[in-house]
Amino acid sequence: MPPCPTKSEVEKYLDIWNDVENLHKTEEALRNLFKGCHANNKDGSDVLVKVYALNNAFNVFMLSQVRMAKHITNENIDDGLRLGDLAIIDKIRSGHGIRNRHGTEINFYSFATKYCSFHKPDKYPLFDSNVRRALIYFKQNCENFTFNNADLRVYEKFVGIIQKFQETFDLQDFPFRDIDKYLYLVGRELNGDLPRNGQ
Repeated sequence: MPPCPTKSEVEKYLDIWNDVENLHKTEEALRNLFKGCHANNKDGSDVLVKVYALNNAFNVFMLSQVRMAKHITNENIDDGLRLGDLAIIDKIRSGHGIRNRHGTEINFYSFATKYCSFHKPDKYPLFDSNVRRALIYFKQNCENFTFNNADLRVYEKFVGIIQKFQETFDLQDFPFRDIDKYLYLVGRELNGDLPRNGQ
């Protein structure tokens, strides 16, 4: 099982990330997409390209990317993104009208964190099931790191948990995106699915 976080542990997992082409090449492509000619969120076509790319890269299984793209375009999020407004996550995750077969609107929380993070990785840490698994594991197995599990799905509180994680384990030198990668890989390892090169 993974040991408690240290700088050398984070660096070890970042080396794994950089060795796996499917991880670092996808990351580079998405970074270029989100920072290039598709950086704004006012043009529906630009937004749709980004929604399709994230949907494919992260296996979101979003059934109506067009509707999500329209929703993001209508929310006028660019100014908020530049400022690092955490409320943008809630604007994207709900209100889009994409429903499951029971008629309930789907909460695209994880997708929203990814969408914002690829615009501003220094402001928006990612949330997904692997990050959740890793954080709960470290909470259960390492001293002085505690949080309420329900707070993981309240984005402002989640950002606070990530900041507390950095402080508790003296990882402030690592930006959010490096912490994302570390927690993602630890979460996959805990699930018996740590990727290696060629995967």
